[in-house]
Amino acid sequence: MKKNDLILILLVLLAALAFYLGNQWINQKYDQKILTITSDGELVAQRVLTEDLTEEWLIDNHLGYNRIVVREGVVTMLEADCPDQVCVLSRPIREPGESIICLPHKVVVKIEGGASPEVDAIAD
Repeated sequence: MKKNDLILILLVLLAALAFYLGNQWINQKYDQKILTITSDGELVAQRVLTEDLTEEWLIDNHLGYNRIVVREGVVTMLEADCPDQVCVLSRPIREPGESIICLPHKVVVKIEGGASPEVDAIAD
């Protein structure tokens, strides 16, 4: 291995570390995690994602069905009848910025970061 190869590897590792730390810093500034589920561009559900939220959705549109489960702050695409099953095989999500997308059925499950509503000091 040459000196330039080592420098390149070091730069790639440093860039990966910088992106990881930046992502961790961005995720820490959110007060809430908001789960949003859309089907064919229309909002199906929007919930504040907490550790004690347990809910299940069966989204059945003209393209097919998807079964989404939330348990202990983790969102999973449990079942779908799409041909490729990429959404079912994707890993569960739990942090802002993560998503599960079923392209054949046009279903998007994403977690966004949100701030708690601030109360003005001079509210009437």
